[in-house]
Amino acid sequence: TSVEGQSGNTLISTACALGLARHTRELVTLIEANLLRPAVSNFLNLESGPGFGELLAGANPVEDCLRPMPGCSELTVLPAGAGRDPIRGELAAKEAKEVLTSLFSKGRYVILDAPPLLESNGARTLLEHVDGVVLVLKSGSSRKDQVREATDIIQKAGVDMHGAVLNRFRSPLPFTGPA
Repeated sequence: TSVEGQSGNTLISTACALGLARHTRELVTLIEANLLRPAVSNFLNLESGPGFGELLAGANPVEDCLRPMPGCSELTVLPAGAGRDPIRGELAAKEAKEVLTSLFSKGRYVILDAPPLLESNGARTLLEHVDGVVLVLKSGSSRKDQVREATDIIQKAGVDMHGAVLNRFRSPLPFTGPA
């Protein structure tokens, strides 16, 4: 997750899922839970169709929503589906918990691309279902008070903080080393 939108957490989540699947040869499931700003299908060039939002609404079974990743048989992707505003409380509902529990059994590793923690109550609800969090920070934009608030929320939820990624950093120094 991130503290604010446009931090690049979808890109980081997607890269982590691909890396895990390719290098461990274990089954990995990537769940895009950011219903407002879906981007995973575009990143991975997957066909559009029903996704996490439709699954939560009960409109489609899980088999219709999961997408295999071409060229990486160990990775299964659950895109967000059609972009929409999240429905207040939908991730706290019993049905959502059942959906998430079944999805977490789909792979050895499950990467959950969550919406920004400080902009979404749903992201806070998702903390109940995860083992750990990587917080993505946007260089030059994420403020210390936001990072402290997000860290406090994560700690109060009893979730391990695996670390933070400073994304979109541009060094003022020229790169002169070997590539």
